[in-house]
Amino acid sequence: MDEKSLLALIEEFVVTRQFTISVLNGFSDSHLEFIGTSSGAPLSARAAAFIIIGHANWHLNKIRELYF
Repeated sequence: MDEKSLLALIEEFVVTRQFTISVLNGFSDSHLEFIGTSSGAPLSARAAAFIIIGHANWHLNKIRELYF
């Protein structure tokens, strides 16, 4: 697989982040309170949203580490 350019990584991240925010903004409070199961443990949709944000921050830090 060819390496992606920094610009391509940033563009992909921005598009994905915007889509994620759009999806999360469409959830009502009752949607965010829904409890499902993740790895055998209960997890609310709201908690999953926070995990997604943390994961995005991990990717940003990785980009900084590798490219700056």
